[in-house]
Amino acid sequence: MAGWVRYLVVIGLLVAAGGVAVVTMTRPAPLPVSPAPAVSRPGPAPTVPPLRDWVFIQDVDGWLRTPHEAAVTTLYDLRVGPGIESLPLTLGSWVGREGNADREFVMGYLKPDYWVYRRYERNGEVVWLSLIASRDARSFHPPEVCYQAQGWSVGGRRLEPVPIGRGRIQAQRVVAAKDGLVHGVLYWYLWMNPQREVAEGCVMVKLTTVIAEGEDWDAAFQGCKDLAAMLFNDVLPWHRY
Repeated sequence: MAGWVRYLVVIGLLVAAGGVAVVTMTRPAPLPVSPAPAVSRPGPAPTVPPLRDWVFIQDVDGWLRTPHEAAVTTLYDLRVGPGIESLPLTLGSWVGREGNADREFVMGYLKPDYWVYRRYERNGEVVWLSLIASRDARSFHPPEVCYQAQGWSVGGRRLEPVPIGRGRIQAQRVVAAKDGLVHGVLYWYLWMNPQREVAEGCVMVKLTTVIAEGEDWDAAFQGCKDLAAMLFNDVLPWHRY
C-alpha cells in the first residue's frame, strides 16, 4: 500500500507540473499505411514478399501529447515483444555489440518487459542505444531524473530536429556533466497506436554520446542523429485530427 501511495503522490506532482496525458473524447486519426515500394523492373511478381514497414506514433513527451507528434516507419519490429531484441547489430555503417550495463539492476528497478542496450561504433565514433519497452507507465521517466539522482549536472534541454527519410522528427536533447565527463542525450517515445495506451506498449528510445572537452555540442549530436536515421525509414503525412 505504501508503494502505491508513493506512486500516486508522484502522479499528483506530474499533474501539477502539467505532465500527464491529455484526455480527449475526439477519436484520433488512424495510423497511415506505409506506401508499398515501387516496382523497379518489369517481369513477374517476386516470390519473396517485400519487407514490411512497421508504423509507430512518436513524440517527445511520455505524458503530454505535443504538437511534435509524428508517425514514423521502420523495417524493425520495435513493438513491446521479443522482436525488439532482434534489432540488427549492423545498421548502415554502424557496427554494434551488446552493452555492458548492469542489466539485473535496470530490469529490477524499471521493470520493463524488454530492454535493448547496444554500443554502436562508426569510424571510432560511439553512440549508445537504449530501448526501454514496457506496458507499465512506471517503467518510464526522463533520463534527466537518473542523471540528477547520481549527482550529474543537467542542462541544455531543448528540442532537436532529427532528419528521417523525407521528413524529420523532434527529439528531446539533454547535456549532463559530472567530474569532467559530459554526455549528450537524445530521446523520445514510441507508441503502438494513436490512442497512446501504455498498456498496449510504449518504447523509450535513447541515444547517448560522449562530448569531448571543447567539442561543439551541435556537432557532437550528429552521430546520434545519423544512427537514428538508420533506425527509422520515413516520417508519414499524418496528423492526429
